[in-house]
Amino acid sequence: MFFLRMITRSFTRQLRRRLLIALTVCLSATVSVSMLGVVFDVGDKLNAELSTYGSNITVQPKADAVVSDLYNTESGGATSTSDPTAFLKESDAAKIKTIFWSFNITSFAPQLNIHATVNGTNVPVVGTWFNKNLKISTGETTVVGVEGMRSWWQLDGKWPKDDSDQGVIGKTLASELGVTTGDTITLNKTTASGKKNEQKIKLTGVYDSGDEDNGSLYIAASTAQVLADLPDSVDKIEVKALTTPENDLARKAAANPAALSQEEWE
Repeated sequence: MFFLRMITRSFTRQLRRRLLIALTVCLSATVSVSMLGVVFDVGDKLNAELSTYGSNITVQPKADAVVSDLYNTESGGATSTSDPTAFLKESDAAKIKTIFWSFNITSFAPQLNIHATVNGTNVPVVGTWFNKNLKISTGETTVVGVEGMRSWWQLDGKWPKDDSDQGVIGKTLASELGVTTGDTITLNKTTASGKKNEQKIKLTGVYDSGDEDNGSLYIAASTAQVLADLPDSVDKIEVKALTTPENDLARKAAANPAALSQEEWE
């Protein structure tokens, strides 16, 4: 009985002070939990925000990478006036999803950057994947392509289908050629061997990228390869990936994933 009275008095005496202490403890705990939530969540949110602006990794042939680093140039693309000279295999692109960091890779798209003429006008052409359902050697399937990597593009029309004679054209180039959605243009290309190829492309949309990409024409990779007589060839692969923390475990995994324990792997 005495013990119960002692406990009761301990709560009833100086009630205001005890309530203030309790309130202070609650506020401290709330602030601590909130700060921890921000610290652990800010990296993921930052990666998610940055990923909306497209790829953050470029895979290209070693020879082209050395030239780009030495002379501060970029192989292919809208700013280049010549076709690439070093290539990767398009069929190897799927291997990107089989590396140790495969779950960090959200999308990717190979590119073959070439040039063709339309009514005498030199046109930068990008052969790529749009919304490709890719089957990986592990048995999994994933959807990759520029459709999921160009979320900021304003597209008037619809995306082309892969492995088709369809394409989307940049706003600037469409104005220069005097074409719009639904029109068909004829691409003419003289290959490295001197062969003259021709390909008709039906425009399914006109896009506004807000940058120099507005001067390009995007078509299916397989169609661009036939036009340039470069089977199974791409000159770079754009990869959209979540970054990994720069810590000892990440460095160990990068050096030798096989050396990780089961717990470290997970």
